[in-house]
Amino acid sequence: SVIPLGVGDEWSAPPPHLSGERERFLDALRPFLLCVGNRKPHKNMETAVDVLARVRRDIPSLRLVVAGEDFGEDGEVMRRARAHGLSDAVIPVGRVDDGELRALYARAAALLFPSRYEGFGLPPLEAMEAGVPVVASDAASVPEVVGDAGFLHAPDDAEGMAADVLRLLTDEGLREEMVRRGRARAASFRWQATAERTADT
Repeated sequence: SVIPLGVGDEWSAPPPHLSGERERFLDALRPFLLCVGNRKPHKNMETAVDVLARVRRDIPSLRLVVAGEDFGEDGEVMRRARAHGLSDAVIPVGRVDDGELRALYARAAALLFPSRYEGFGLPPLEAMEAGVPVVASDAASVPEVVGDAGFLHAPDDAEGMAADVLRLLTDEGLREEMVRRGRARAASFRWQATAERTADT
């Protein structure tokens, strides 16, 4: 039996208050795309940097915030950022707890998820529940989670991802439609259903 994971209502609730200093730091990052994941190669964060480089041709103030295991200044992600001249625009915030992750979702312009492989893919589901549009890869299980509620591309299609990110950031009607679809999609993945199906197996 294949039983999907789920998402809870806390992701659509207002995020908890952080310290004043942390709130100001996160607010100052706007506008930003959010990546959630560790530095393992299959997360494909380098393509996210390529997407940022393309979108910044039209939105020069845009940043990329990466939440997850720190990939270090000498990692491939920062090397790619330096190659694009984007060292100051790629912001690693390290591992964050659920409260701070909710605060990041609340401020993100979109979730960028170019992963090459996932066993499930919780970040797109959390983002959809939080009302954040999703631009993701079409690899492995990701399409099963996102469905038609996000934009899906081949993991290395930085051009296609960038085009959809730009549309989301410049077309308010499209953004509202994708937020609506995302929340509807997330409603079909609840932890209660996961628990019930597990108990019945």
